[in-house]
Amino acid sequence: MTGSGNLRVSANATLTVTNANIGLSATTTVNAGAQALLEDLQALGAGNVITNGEVTLIDTSGTFANALSGSGKLNSYAGSDVTLSGDNRNFSGIVGIDNDSRLTIGEAKHIGGAIGIINGGNFISNNSTEMSLAADISGNGNLIKQNSGTLILRGTNTYSGQTDIQSGIVSISADENLGGGRMSNQTLLNGGDLQITADLASLRDISLVKNGSVIVDGGVTASMSGWDDQSNGSSTMTKTGDGTLIWTGNNSTNAAKVNVASGTLQVAELNNLASAIGEINLDSGGTLSIMKANGDTTNVDFTRQLSGSGQMLVNLGGKAQELSMKASSIGGNFTGQVTMNNGRFVLNNDADNALAQATLQLNTNGSTQLMGNHTIGGLTLNGGQLEVEFSRLNHLPEGLLTANTLDVVGGGNLAITTPGNLPNPIPVTGVSLFDQDDRVFDVVVRATNSVNGVGTQIAVTKLDGTSVAPDSIVGLIQDGTTAGNAYYSYFGSVKGDGLYLGFGLTQIDAFAGQSVILDNSSAIDNALGAKLTGNGGFTIKANGTVRIGNASSDYLGATDLNSGNIELITHNSLGQTSALNMQSGTGLDLNGNRQVLGSLAAMAGSVINLNNGELTITNGGLNDGTFIGQGKLILTGNTLSLNQNSSHFIGTTEIEFGTTARLTKPQGLGRGIINNAGILNLDTAKGTLFNNLNGSGATVLNNGADIYLGGHNTGYGGTFTTHTGTTLTATEQSQLGIATIDNRGTFAIDTSNLWTLDNIVSGNGTLVKKGNGTLQLEADNISAGLTNIENGLLLVGGAANSTQAVLKSDVTIGKNGALGGYGSVIGDVTSGGNLIMGHALTGGTHGQFIIDGNYTGTDSSTITFNSTLDGDSSSTDILRITGNTEGNSKVVVLSARGEGAQTQNGIKLIDVQGRSNAQFTLSGRAIAGAYEYFLYQGGIATPADGDWYLRSSLSSLSPDPSVYRPEAGGYMANMAAAGNLFSLRLADREGRAENSSLWLRQEGSRNKHRDGSGQLRTATNSYVVQGGGEVFTTQLSDTDRFGLGVMMAYGQADSKVHSQKTGYKANSIIDGYSSGVYGTWYQDAKTLNGAYVDSWVQYSWLDAEVNGQDVAKESYDMDGFSASIEAGYRLPVYQGVNGDVFITPQGQIAWNGITADDHIETGGTKASSSGHDNVQTRLGVKVSRDGVSDKDKGIDKLFTLYAEANWLHNSQQAGAILDGTEVKQSGSRNVAELKLGSEGQLNQNINLWSNVAQRMGDNGYRDTAVTFGVKYRF
Repeated sequence: MTGSGNLRVSANATLTVTNANIGLSATTTVNAGAQALLEDLQALGAGNVITNGEVTLIDTSGTFANALSGSGKLNSYAGSDVTLSGDNRNFSGIVGIDNDSRLTIGEAKHIGGAIGIINGGNFISNNSTEMSLAADISGNGNLIKQNSGTLILRGTNTYSGQTDIQSGIVSISADENLGGGRMSNQTLLNGGDLQITADLASLRDISLVKNGSVIVDGGVTASMSGWDDQSNGSSTMTKTGDGTLIWTGNNSTNAAKVNVASGTLQVAELNNLASAIGEINLDSGGTLSIMKANGDTTNVDFTRQLSGSGQMLVNLGGKAQELSMKASSIGGNFTGQVTMNNGRFVLNNDADNALAQATLQLNTNGSTQLMGNHTIGGLTLNGGQLEVEFSRLNHLPEGLLTANTLDVVGGGNLAITTPGNLPNPIPVTGVSLFDQDDRVFDVVVRATNSVNGVGTQIAVTKLDGTSVAPDSIVGLIQDGTTAGNAYYSYFGSVKGDGLYLGFGLTQIDAFAGQSVILDNSSAIDNALGAKLTGNGGFTIKANGTVRIGNASSDYLGATDLNSGNIELITHNSLGQTSALNMQSGTGLDLNGNRQVLGSLAAMAGSVINLNNGELTITNGGLNDGTFIGQGKLILTGNTLSLNQNSSHFIGTTEIEFGTTARLTKPQGLGRGIINNAGILNLDTAKGTLFNNLNGSGATVLNNGADIYLGGHNTGYGGTFTTHTGTTLTATEQSQLGIATIDNRGTFAIDTSNLWTLDNIVSGNGTLVKKGNGTLQLEADNISAGLTNIENGLLLVGGAANSTQAVLKSDVTIGKNGALGGYGSVIGDVTSGGNLIMGHALTGGTHGQFIIDGNYTGTDSSTITFNSTLDGDSSSTDILRITGNTEGNSKVVVLSARGEGAQTQNGIKLIDVQGRSNAQFTLSGRAIAGAYEYFLYQGGIATPADGDWYLRSSLSSLSPDPSVYRPEAGGYMANMAAAGNLFSLRLADREGRAENSSLWLRQEGSRNKHRDGSGQLRTATNSYVVQGGGEVFTTQLSDTDRFGLGVMMAYGQADSKVHSQKTGYKANSIIDGYSSGVYGTWYQDAKTLNGAYVDSWVQYSWLDAEVNGQDVAKESYDMDGFSASIEAGYRLPVYQGVNGDVFITPQGQIAWNGITADDHIETGGTKASSSGHDNVQTRLGVKVSRDGVSDKDKGIDKLFTLYAEANWLHNSQQAGAILDGTEVKQSGSRNVAELKLGSEGQLNQNINLWSNVAQRMGDNGYRDTAVTFGVKYRF
C-alpha cells in the first residue's frame, strides 16, 4: 500500500497486514468493533493511527513509530517485543500485553493518556528523564524500570507481577502504586532505587538483588514490613532522603549491610533491622532510631558492627531498660553519637571500644552508670543522669570516665549511689557569691580535649533524684532587706578539664519583688554556676565580663544588667526571666546557648551577641542597642522595637504569629534570614532591607518609610503593605517571592532585565516602573490608583493570546518610558513617552491593545504599530480606546512586509469610541512595495467616525490616486541611467579613418523625467569617460577600410527623486565600468563619402544604491551586455573654395541587456527593475560642412561644423517593480533629438571634437548632453 489518503476499518471488520508498507503515509482509522492485525511494525507505513477498536501487533519485534490516538486498544501479542516511539498524547485507551510479549516506552508521550495497561508479560519503562505514569496497571505481568530517569507511578495498580527496578528510580505516593501486594508482587531493587513521596503504611518487603536505596522525602513517614537480601550478604541496603522509614517486620535473616545515608531509619526491635551479624553504617546525616514501645521491659543487645558518623537514637520504653554494645559491634570506627532518649546505656569494655571515637549523649530520661575506669570519645549531658558510687574506704569515686570532649550546657545530674560515703563538707569561703562555688575535691569525668559549659554546675542527687543531704541556707541582706537566700550543698562542678564533685553555693533564690545583686568587683573567679531561681530577679553589676550559667535556672523576675558583660555558660542561664534590662555600654553573649526572655529593654550602646546561640523574646520591648553575631532570634509575642542598624547580625530571626518586630532602621534585624509569621513593621525606616524573607506574615511600611528590598525572598508568601507616604522598591524578581502587595503608598519596580510580575498587587497607591528593563504582566493581578512608567517598558500581555493581561490603573508614561503589548489597561492613559502595540513590540502576530478609558497625548509621545501594508484588509496592530482622546501624539508604523496596494477606506490603526479630539501625526514613513501610506482621521465612507486609518492616497477624502514612494523613482532612474550611460555612436569617437588611432571622450549629461503617474520627478546627472583604440585594420578594395578596436569606460550617474505629492525625496546612484569591442567599415576611407557601417558590443558592471528619506539605504548590483549597429550614407551636396557641405542620412539600432539584481529591502519589499532588453531605434540626418581657412590649406588642418536631427524610439521604458507594483519612466518612448557639434583636425595626428545634444519627449522628458573628445592617429 502507498499513498497519503485515508484508510478506514469499519465496525465488525478485520484488517490483516502481513508486510511493511514504507510508502504509505495515510491516516488509518480503526472504528469501534473493528480490528487491525499487524504482523509488521511498518504495516501501516508512517501515517497516523486512530483506533477506537483494536490494533494488535502479532509476533513482531522493533519500533512502532506511528502516532496513535483514539480511545480503543493497542495490543502487543504472540511473542511481540515492541517499543513505542510515536507521539501518542492523544491516545486515551487501553494497552494490552499478553504472557509472551513485551512493550517498551521511553517517554510519557509514548503511552499518552492511556487509562489502563493490562499486562500479562513485561511492561518496560526505559525513560532517561522524569516521567509520570497515571494509567492503572493490572494483570500478572512484570513492570520493569530501565535507564536513569525517574518513573512516577500514580495509578491504582492491581498487577501481581514483579516491580523490577533495574536502573533509575521508581517513585510512589501510595502503597497500591506498586501493585496488588500478593506474594508474587515483589519489589526488586535490581540496580535502581525506590522513592516514597507521601506518608504510607505497607506490609510489603523490598527485595535487594543488587545494591539499592529506599528514598523517603523530607517530612514523609513511611512504614514497610522490611527487606530481603536474597541471601546476598555482600550487597548494601541504603536508606536515604530526609524523611523517616519504619521497618516493622522480622528481617533477622538479612546479613547484608545497612546504610543510613540521610534521614531516619526506625525500628522497634533489632530484628526489624537485620540479622545480628553484619554492619550498619550511619552517615553524618543519617539516624538509626530504636523506638521501643512504652512499658517494654526487655533490654537491647547491639551486635551489628557500627560505623559511620551519624546518630543512633535510643528510646527503650523506660528508664530502667538497658542498651549494651556487644563485642561484635566493635571495629567500625564509629565517630558519630549514641543518644539515650530513654533508657540506660551500659558502660563496659565493649562500650569503651565501640564508642572510642564516638559521643554518648544522655537526654532527660537517659542515664549511664560509671563503675570502674572507662574511656570514650565524648560525653554530653543534656538533662540526663551520670551515676557513680563512692568507696566506703577512701570516700573516692569507684570509677573515672575519661572522654575526649565533655559538654554540659544542657544540664543534668550526678547521681550518687552511696551518699553516706561522701566526705564532710569543706567550709565555704569568699566574700563574693562568684567565689562560693569553686571548691571541688573528686574528679568524676576527665576531659582530655575540650569542655563546653566550664563554670556551671549540675545537681548531685541520689539515684531517685532526691537530695543527698540537707541544704545550708543563708539569707542575702541588701540595704537592710532580705532579697533572697543562698543554698549550699554538694554539686557537680564543671571545670576546664572535667567534671568534679564539690561543695558550695548551689542555688540563689530571689524573693518576689526583690532583685539579688550579683557583683564580681571583689571576686577572684568571674564565673557563677549556681542555679538561679525564685520569683524575684537579679541585678548584675559586672566588672568586665562575668560568666553565668546553670541549665536548671528558672527565676521569674527581671534581669538588670547595669554594667559590664554577661557570657552565658549554659542554656537557660537567665532562667525564665521576665525582662532583660541593659544599660548603655553593657553586653550579653549567648555563647552558643539557648535563652528565653520576657521583654527586652536595651539602651543605646548595648550589644547582644547571639554567638551561635538562640534568643527567644516572648513579650517584645525596646532595643536601642544592637545585635551582632550568628544564631537565632525568636520573637513570640507583643512588639519589639529596634531603633538601630545591627549590620553585624547575620543570624536568623523568627517572628511568630501575633508578634510584631518594629524597625526604624532597615537593618534593625541585621542582614540574616527573617522567617516572618507575624508582622515586620518598617516604621520611618529608610534604606535597604538586606534580609532574606520567608513565611506568610506581613511586612508593613509606615510613617514615610522608604525601603529597597535587597534579599532573596523566594520563600516569602506574606503581604507587603505600603501606607500613604511610604515607598517600597524591588530590584529583583526574587525579592517579592510569592507575596501579595497591598499598595496604599508607592510600590516601585526597578529592573534592567525582563521581569514577569506574577504577584498580586492591589490598593489605590502608585505603581512605579523604573529601570531600562521590561516589566511584563500576563494576568489580571495588578491594580493601582496610578501607574507611573518612568523608564523601560511595561509589557501588558506578551502574546496575542494574552487576553487576560489586564492592568487596572490610570497610567502615566514618562519621556523615557513605554507601555504596550496585547493586553488592556482599565483606566486613563497619559503619555509623554511610547505606547507600543503587540507585534511592533514583540515581533509576534498582530493584535490589539485596549485602553478602557481616556487617552491624552503630549508632544513627546509616540504610538508605534506594525502593519502588513496592503489593502484595507491588511493584518495590523490596532489600538482601541473606549473613552475620549486629547492632545497630540506621533504615530510610527513599522511594516511587517506587505506588497503595498491601493486602499479604499484604509487600514484602521486607532479605534476611538469616545470623543476623538487628539491629533495623531505620522512620524517617519509608512512604505511597502511602491506605495506610500499616510495617516488620516475618519474613514472614506465614515469621515466622522473619529478613528484613524492608513491610506495609500494623499487626500483624506478620496482613496485615489495611490501615492508612490520616491524610492521607486530611484530604482527607475538607476535603470534608465544604466541603459544610456555607455551607449555611443560613431561620431562619439570621430576621426579620419586612414590610420589606427587612440581616442578618449568625456560626456556629461542632465536628464529630467517623471514616472507614469506624474508624482515622481527625477533629475539625473551623468558623467562618462571612455577610451579605446584600433587594434586591427583591413581592406576589401582599394578605397574601403575596416577597423577593429577595443574600448573601456567608467561612468557614474546621480539621481534625485522628489515626490510632488508627499514632498519626500530619494537619492540614487550607479557607478561602474564597461569594456567592449567595436568595428567600423568605410566605403571610401579617404573622403568618408558613401556608405559606412559601425557596430559595437560591451559588457557593463555597476554598483547601485537607493537612499530614501528616513529609510535605510539599499545597495544592489547591475550588469549585462549591450550592442549596437549603425549605418549611414554621406553625400556631398555643395563644394566651395574653402569648404564642402554634406548630408548624411543615418540609422542605429542599439540593444541594452543590462539588468539589476533582485533585491530585498530592509523593510522586506522585493525590489526589481524593468525595462531591460530595450531596443532603441534611431533615425536621423546630419548636415555638416568641412572647411579650412586659406592660411591652413595644405597643412592637414580641417574644421567641421554640423547639425544633426534624430528621432529615437525605445521598445522598453525603464522602470521599477516593488512587490509587484511597477512604476515606469514616462516620456521616453519617442524622443526627438537635436545635436550641434564641431570637429577639428589640428594636424595629421590630433583630432578634437565636441557637441551639445538636447532630447525632448512627452511628459517633461528632457536630456541635455555635452561631449568632448580627442583622438590621436599614428
